[in-house]
Amino acid sequence: MKKHYTIYFLFLTLFAKAQSTKVFQLNFETNSYEISKENKSLLDNEIIALKKLFYKSCKIEITGYTDNTGAIKLNEILSNNRAKSITNYFVQKGFAPKNITSKGKSYKNPIADNATEDGKSKNRRVSVKIALNFNDVLSINKFKEKSTVYNFDNQLEKHLTYKSGTKVIIPENSFIDENGKDVQGEITIKYQEFRKPIDFILAGITMDIDDNGKNSFFNSGGMFKITALKNGKEIFLKKDKNIQVDFNLVGTISNLNFYGLDTISNKWKELAKITNTNGLRYNGMLGCGYYPEEEEPKCSLNICQSLHYINTVGVEYANREISLFNQANYTDPSSFEKIQQTIQKNKEKIVSNNNRIKIISNKLKNNKINYHLNKLEQKENKIVFEITELNNQKSQNETFSKAKWKCLNKNLNTTIFSKNWTVCLIEKSNSDSYLITLKDSVSKNYITNVSIETKKRIRKKKKATYISDLLIDLNKNSIEVNKNDSICKNLITQKNNLEKNTKILSNYKKGNDNSIINDKIKDSIACFVQYSRTIMSKNELNMDQNTWLTYFDSHRELMLNRYTNLTQNDDFKKCIEMEIEAEKERLKFMELQRQAQLNDDKTLDLVQSFKINNLGIYNCDQIQRLQNPIEILAEYKDEKGKIINPNFIYLIDSKVNGIIRYDNNRTDYNPSRFAYNPSSKNSLLIFDEDGESYLFSSKKFIKLENKITNKQLFIIEKIKNRAEIENEF
Repeated sequence: MKKHYTIYFLFLTLFAKAQSTKVFQLNFETNSYEISKENKSLLDNEIIALKKLFYKSCKIEITGYTDNTGAIKLNEILSNNRAKSITNYFVQKGFAPKNITSKGKSYKNPIADNATEDGKSKNRRVSVKIALNFNDVLSINKFKEKSTVYNFDNQLEKHLTYKSGTKVIIPENSFIDENGKDVQGEITIKYQEFRKPIDFILAGITMDIDDNGKNSFFNSGGMFKITALKNGKEIFLKKDKNIQVDFNLVGTISNLNFYGLDTISNKWKELAKITNTNGLRYNGMLGCGYYPEEEEPKCSLNICQSLHYINTVGVEYANREISLFNQANYTDPSSFEKIQQTIQKNKEKIVSNNNRIKIISNKLKNNKINYHLNKLEQKENKIVFEITELNNQKSQNETFSKAKWKCLNKNLNTTIFSKNWTVCLIEKSNSDSYLITLKDSVSKNYITNVSIETKKRIRKKKKATYISDLLIDLNKNSIEVNKNDSICKNLITQKNNLEKNTKILSNYKKGNDNSIINDKIKDSIACFVQYSRTIMSKNELNMDQNTWLTYFDSHRELMLNRYTNLTQNDDFKKCIEMEIEAEKERLKFMELQRQAQLNDDKTLDLVQSFKINNLGIYNCDQIQRLQNPIEILAEYKDEKGKIINPNFIYLIDSKVNGIIRYDNNRTDYNPSRFAYNPSSKNSLLIFDEDGESYLFSSKKFIKLENKITNKQLFIIEKIKNRAEIENEF
């Protein structure tokens, strides 16, 4: 009876749309078209990546821009010079001038506000657009098989069956467009598998992987690519939707892992383990990933899984040159620009508030009213006093001089009379009594049961009006002072909030165009920080995430040692012991199950199930290195004696279901110096800079092996049809 093995997992990776067009910006100093060191470094990195492809056929569009300082004619000249300087750099690096267009657009099409210095610096730029058409340049691609196309309604669940036997299950309502809106109606799914070396070559997909700093290659159990379109435009899988792929493996391979291709870096990312060293499959795994229903990333690894995770990821992060803090604060360029604009507006408001605070503070300082209570007399049952306004033109005026206040509390606190008050408010308590509230910057006092006495010359019938006017005049000044103090405090609070928000916003860094990618990078780092708390110092445990990431970035050597030596941690050792024992028990069980299965059915089931939450390219592979390799120095000529300068070559090794690529960008080997396994059947596929393809067959290789010298000439033949290549496998 066949057994169907399944791995269900949600994984965290960095997938993006596969692109054959790339655009990037280079910035310049004011009135300059000189290429800075930073720009040269960026250009060199892009050129290295391009030269791994058929760079001579790529089309490059270079456009120069300026800020709006100065006359338009001068800016036209400057923008053209900027574009020409970048054009010349590409030509010096071997790119054909006929494939490069160069133009200047002065200060047209700004990408930032020219009213600010920051905006001007962004507008002083050159935009570089690089387009590749692989089908035009790779002559072997004319033998390439196309993807299988399936059309169906997005609102319905769909079960697809590929010719290899692989089944794909797509849930209903799974897709959104680039704006995040649900896709309605008919969609197109393109699915293709790559199962043997010729497939990998024709696909143009890298089969190299960096294995602990060493350049290795894949022995493949099979690869698949899945994409989706609506009316010819790419669409995307929803975060809460998973496609199930019941993939038919090429064969049973030990140490087989599941990988996804990050099309931005063109590197493979391990997502899951499929088989162990004996070729037996794991039953399942959990991953650390993004759950859309959660406000925060959900990290679901157990203690042993998390220790393995931070051991691997911690070493990787510590070895990276890019700031972990920056990655954790990535946002897409359009949002980043809006954030920068908000920061600029905040800064302008802060300056404005500072000026307003200064004006109000000076006004308060110059017009500040102090109130003083003068004790006039103390009778047996009351204290008589008057209220004087200091530093005020109305002080000691006739109105106030006619009023005396009487307090029935003869034990009134004497400090009331020994200091000045910034606020004096008088409220009527009842028909005969008043409440006086006195405040300064540090204290507050109440005088209760207070009555008022006016001089006899004020007529009795006018006394009520006089008292009312007196209270209004006295309280008006106090209320005004209070109001001004309140405005000043509000402005200070607003300024502090703006500064706080500006500081928070300044943490954001420009990331990838795709916000989903940025979210996944952030989630990955958030999970890493969460799991790392088990090994942090007390000081680190008191840090918030951003503070700790800054600490991590500034202590790379310490972090590298910490995560490298994590395997010596007692908890880690216990996990290893537990895993070894669990594996022994599992192998015993699997062997018993296998024996029972062989008695009933000797057909080996090679179906492996995955649930993927991103469209893209996936690979079931074992990492390989050449065994007992022999190095060879090589030269190449065609049958007519013409010297061929390869852009790259593929070594086809009969013992590996994969390809070994040697190009001019590798530091260990290249087309002129490569390595091969003499115990294997070998052949070579050679591609020159124009994309022409050549073959050095395994039969010729066998004849040559006994005669190989330190520097060997290979007479190669131009490939005419697919059969010539397939015969080599």
